[in-house]
Amino acid sequence: MPIRQGQTRLVTDTGGRGGGRHCREGRPSLPKGCQRVSLPGQKPMPTVLRVGPYRFFFYSGDGGEPPHIHVEHDRHVAKFWLDPVRLARSGGFKAPELREIAELVSQHQGPLLEAWNDYFGR
Repeated sequence: MPIRQGQTRLVTDTGGRGGGRHCREGRPSLPKGCQRVSLPGQKPMPTVLRVGPYRFFFYSGDGGEPPHIHVEHDRHVAKFWLDPVRLARSGGFKAPELREIAELVSQHQGPLLEAWNDYFGR
């Protein structure tokens, strides 16, 4: 199902360490289940949220760091700490778009933190 500008959906992982736990009843999830995104030769990158053109995800090896989320759109990437929400680093996004993304991270901070804690067992 394609994402259109302005649409939001929460996406979580179906296997591996997360085991699809985010998809149980009472949690935001895709109607037809969950999705795992990974590139050949890389660890899985659980996608936890899509808003318009932005994909919010974390790397499965990120558990040793404080809670954060990676955001990508086209070839642009950014990393935001989740508590408190602040930009950690960015590559390619312009300042107005980073402000928009920071607002989205703030709006979805609760579910993003919950997905982080569930996935990393905290």
